[in-house]
Amino acid sequence: MIEQSRLLINGEWISGEGGVQVNSSPYSGEAIAEVTLASVQQAQAAPEAGREAFRDYMRFPVEKRSDMLLSASRLIADRAGR
Repeated sequence: MIEQSRLLINGEWISGEGGVQVNSSPYSGEAIAEVTLASVQQAQAAPEAGREAFRDYMRFPVEKRSDMLLSASRLIADRAGR
């Protein structure tokens, strides 16, 4: 099954406008994923969105930021099957 990726920019999952790259298994040569490529405009928009999000994040008290990171850590661990 081939999965196609999307881009997360400014809190939205979007399709890339820079084409698609097919990734293959080095073992079998079988196509296993289609990776969406960002356009130049999308690649430039992503770090700016990140800077804005970081400024908002830093407005939270340190205890709230800690809780947010611990929560994210738990979600990642749960999805990894730990």
